Amino acid sequence: MAYFAPFPPICLFHLIFIFQLLGPVFCANVYLKKQYGENEFRIESWGKTNCSLNGIDIVQLGIGRPCEEWPDLATIYCDGKILEAVNYWGERMLFMRDSKHFVDRPLLKDAKKVVEEFKTLFDVTEWNKFVVSEMSEAQVDKLAKFVQQNFGMADGALIEHSLIYLSNPFFVSGGRFREFRYWDSYWMARGLIASGMTKSVKNMCRNFAEMVNRFGFVPAGGRIYYNKRSQPPFLTFLVYDYFAATGDIEFLKEIMPTLEKELNFWQKNRSIQIKVNGKTKTFYQYRADTKLPRPEAFCQDVELVKEIADPMEKAKIWHEIASASESGWDFSSRWIRKDETDTEKPWKLKNLMTTKIVPVDLNALICGNFEKMAQMYLQIGNKVKSREYHAKYQLFLEDFKSLFYKKEHSIWYDFNFESGTPNEAQINSSQQWDFPNIFPSTQLMLIEGLQKSGTKRMKDKAKELAQNWVSANFKLFNSENFGAKIWEKITANEGLPGRGGEYNAQINVGTTLGGLLDTLVTYGGELNVRSIDGPNCEQKSLEIEPRKFPNEVSEYRSKQLAAAQKKVDTIDKSQKYWKAVIYEPFALLTDEELKKLDGVVPSIYGPPNQQLKALETLNIETQYSNDNDLPRQFDAREKWPDCADIISTITDQGLCGCCWAVASASALTDRICIARRKKGRKTNKEDGKAYISAQFTCEFTPETNG
Repeated sequence: MAYFAPFPPICLFHLIFIFQLLGPVFCANVYLKKQYGENEFRIESWGKTNCSLNGIDIVQLGIGRPCEEWPDLATIYCDGKILEAVNYWGERMLFMRDSKHFVDRPLLKDAKKVVEEFKTLFDVTEWNKFVVSEMSEAQVDKLAKFVQQNFGMADGALIEHSLIYLSNPFFVSGGRFREFRYWDSYWMARGLIASGMTKSVKNMCRNFAEMVNRFGFVPAGGRIYYNKRSQPPFLTFLVYDYFAATGDIEFLKEIMPTLEKELNFWQKNRSIQIKVNGKTKTFYQYRADTKLPRPEAFCQDVELVKEIADPMEKAKIWHEIASASESGWDFSSRWIRKDETDTEKPWKLKNLMTTKIVPVDLNALICGNFEKMAQMYLQIGNKVKSREYHAKYQLFLEDFKSLFYKKEHSIWYDFNFESGTPNEAQINSSQQWDFPNIFPSTQLMLIEGLQKSGTKRMKDKAKELAQNWVSANFKLFNSENFGAKIWEKITANEGLPGRGGEYNAQINVGTTLGGLLDTLVTYGGELNVRSIDGPNCEQKSLEIEPRKFPNEVSEYRSKQLAAAQKKVDTIDKSQKYWKAVIYEPFALLTDEELKKLDGVVPSIYGPPNQQLKALETLNIETQYSNDNDLPRQFDAREKWPDCADIISTITDQGLCGCCWAVASASALTDRICIARRKKGRKTNKEDGKAYISAQFTCEFTPETNG
């Protein structure tokens, strides 16, 4: 019988943020309207990000091309000169300089027409002879217009896109992931089941079954560029949980052959033979079927290997990157060969060795797949199949123990296939899947494993971890600086939003939302959050309150960043000696917040009884009592009205070093305006010359005589 959770109180609506999609086109419309909308960047002063393959011919190297099922779209979204050119030259064609934002944009024309237009525009007769890094400035301008004219704004008919079509409504992970993500979906489903939304979970199962019947496996995500890698195989667990909640025996009979098909994929394509105690046994590892840069992280992957000359060596590293991405742990020191010669940064992604590792958790999942298959076949009355999978489960369980368990430590380890020894845990690598970050998926697996252990001590520990995790998320949700948001990852030591990785911590993602709902229903009244202040349920205006965290696309955010980019362009055009860039924490501040840096004394508290003697107020009347020339009052804005909009006060910034830097720069900018005025040069507030720079500071120093 299905379990229907009680209807949540209004404040918990913050938790129910999982975005149900009615179709791929709807997904593209909503996301792109927020992302681009009225803020398509102007075509001028294009920067380059140097993400060039430098003439590497994929065909000549014998590297298989991705996206074979979509040959026309593949040239745009998966590999090729269009993808390379936009990433190399389109620093401002990539929203937030994120390669994923380009490959997630829909086409406004048929893919064949877009490709032919590109070839005609740049006189491309042979792809391998077109070198992206040698494009002229005029060609770069053409490229910008080409992107504007062919890739989706929000409105109008969307012809084609990188989304994989699904027959049923589906859920996206949230944040920058506007498509389904395989193993994220499992934790979302747990929350849906806890909320009684079993029909939605059934649709999720049907969609994944459709992927398996089409590709042989479930891709890592719902985009065509994910079609060469999967993620941890949770479909069998998803179906098992759905059946446990509903007792839908007919659906179970229908989907069992598909579950076998996915398991066969892992047995055929991700297995590896290892000798243990003199016997050859089969285990499993992550091993993606691609040796190309990931389209959604094209720049990062190309940048990583730019110092490597041999194209085949580049391809090996890209294979390791894609394989680590398949694990869902992208990235962690568990996949990296430590550089013992570098004491500062020993965990380099170019030293990834994912395919040399046999992961304990993946093999535990395969073992669990065998067990669940046996149980579900028994439920539908197929005793022969049930016995077959039960035997596989028992045999593999023994093999599993023989390889991964280290008796002297009482710990299960990954196995390093290269060295033949267990791969011990590492921390402090700055990779996002390492300490101090906590992701919902690993935390929830740990809690559930302890809960099912059968011993009171372990069950008590599971409850303790559940309490700590829920409380940490709830406290962060109510915090002043990070509140009203549910984060994809938090830090274990500080309880703050997680850090590190290829992108910033995302908010309101399905894994955390689903995991919290599941945990709250599982433990119910056993958890205690009474010691934590309740949330403020008042709705805030997104028009006036900035979104402070990267990758959260809103109208306010887009406008602020577009305005900041305009100022940066003005500054860069005014001089050639240095390059300005957007610093997001300042670009997204409101006017009131900016004044706290250069016009208002903030309340910043230091250690008790601290003396800041350098900041003590001077006794003007005593010190200058005999100076008749000193005015009793003086306002620089009245003295130099042309600079009134720029002039601000020097502010006590307490112990905040970077705040002092901004306040000082603000004061020096005032002086620049005054100095330019003396030379008959006016400085408008929006003028690039109104911003502090080494060039203009030096221009008006006494040594240069103006």
